[in-house]
Amino acid sequence: MTTVMRDVRLLRVRQIGRLVSTEDGPVPYQLLDVDGSEVRPVSDYFRELTASDYSPHSLRSYGLALL
Repeated sequence: MTTVMRDVRLLRVRQIGRLVSTEDGPVPYQLLDVDGSEVRPVSDYFRELTASDYSPHSLRSYGLALL
């Protein structure tokens, strides 16, 4: 079996949004769309998870999956 090495430095991925840390906010993360606007349904979902005592690590994982 031959292993092929690819140079991922040349890989370009279209930005569709981003997950940002909200250190002083009511939830630990916020999902923003490509224009930098809050994705409101995701923020509502994160608030529910935070109120249910989910780990900030879980919210981060869910946010990255939603991207």
